[in-house]
Amino acid sequence: MLVADSTKLRRSAPVRIAHISQIQTFVTDAALPAGLANICHSRGIEVIEAMPKLGDLDEQELEADPPVAARLR
Repeated sequence: MLVADSTKLRRSAPVRIAHISQIQTFVTDAALPAGLANICHSRGIEVIEAMPKLGDLDEQELEADPPVAARLR
């Protein structure tokens, strides 16, 4: 499982924690950049947006008070 806030998604660093093939679940606070989202989708990585925008939630998730996390469609 990889947990990273959105500030980590748009920059590179000289440190490698793990290879993408080792990740099964990716938890973040905002939508992934399109390229990274495509990579995750093609590799079957579950992406969980912990702080989703209300427009990204379905009706059942909106009934939760307050919405805390959502699996992206």
